[in-house]
Amino acid sequence: ISPELYRELCRADGIAEVVILYGRSLPDLNINSDSLMQAMPDYETAGYVLPYNKETFKLADQIKYGTYFTDVNQIILTYDMAVSLMSDSPEKLIGQTITKNYYGVGEVKLEIVGIMDKLNDIEKKYLDAMEMYDENTWFLNGKFAEQYIYNEEFHNNGKRSYMLYFDSYRDMKAFYSENYEKYNESGSLIMGLTAISE
Repeated sequence: ISPELYRELCRADGIAEVVILYGRSLPDLNINSDSLMQAMPDYETAGYVLPYNKETFKLADQIKYGTYFTDVNQIILTYDMAVSLMSDSPEKLIGQTITKNYYGVGEVKLEIVGIMDKLNDIEKKYLDAMEMYDENTWFLNGKFAEQYIYNEEFHNNGKRSYMLYFDSYRDMKAFYSENYEKYNESGSLIMGLTAISE
């Protein structure tokens, strides 16, 4: 997986941000053919990644407590996740840290910087279209995922997955018609496209 592909996407006209998708790019687990049981790895095997820049994410204004991302090792919780951790006062989670183990990185202290509000059906569909809707989860940010650009082993069956955020629907449509197949054939799997404005 060449880092140049990522840089090329970042330079493409109309693209506001390119986000590497952690969960979809993880290498396949090694399966022991002599055993019916498979040991799960000690690192996170799932993880949703939002764009780092607030202006790029349509639901950035749905932060109920705290703020959007301001640094690399920060996460945003869904409302239900926050309530499951601290039902009486979820807002008190802001500023606290949790430790998670990520592939190729190891243990990382992640600061809870924001908590999303409950989402309506349209907002849920927006996340669902990007295969990121889960009521009880947290979100990494694109700056955190950038550390995998130069990790040659970070790919799934030779493909690395990206979410592209465009300045406008027109830019998104133009890119799709001109480049979608080219990039998917080159070892970069474009999992989704989303526009900031219509």
